[in-house]
Amino acid sequence: LAMVTLHCTKKLLDRMKIAPQAAGAPDPDVVLGNWYGTALFWKPQLAIFVSTTTLMPLLLHLAPANTLHLRIRDSLDLLLRALETPDQVIARELSALDTVVVSKTSDRSVLGSLNEMVFHARVIKEQHPTFGLEEIALQLAETPCKPIGGKSPLMLCQSRLVSQRQSIWADLRAKLANVIPLYPTA
Repeated sequence: LAMVTLHCTKKLLDRMKIAPQAAGAPDPDVVLGNWYGTALFWKPQLAIFVSTTTLMPLLLHLAPANTLHLRIRDSLDLLLRALETPDQVIARELSALDTVVVSKTSDRSVLGSLNEMVFHARVIKEQHPTFGLEEIALQLAETPCKPIGGKSPLMLCQSRLVSQRQSIWADLRAKLANVIPLYPTA
């Protein structure tokens, strides 16, 4: 049973009114891994989460904060569909969110990247006051990040999802080869 850990900053945990559990669950076997999040005290208030493996950002309305850990699933579903991700990959990523553990932050590198995303989100919002959540998130996703080799979270996420798609096709070909011989024997 895969589960995802939402590592939340203290200000986000305070808003969510959820007692954090001790970290220590193994990383889920999904492309996007666990998530780090914090609150943005804008009007309206938002939450921003980044994937630990790709730094792919998700922006959500903070209210109602006590359901944020449940609503991240819907936001991820929309993101993956926008990236034209195969249904099997989407199902796998979302099934990991069936069991969510809320914990404190623990990885300073990912936390630093999250704080950089918050800074960039503020700049984008100031430069483009009419942008909605999706436009801000897309701008963030296209921003190169040093911790992931100077790639953008979007580029890294797409390449990992393509690898996942190729793996699904390889598995399917192997299963079909066992059922239907590709080259009939005499």
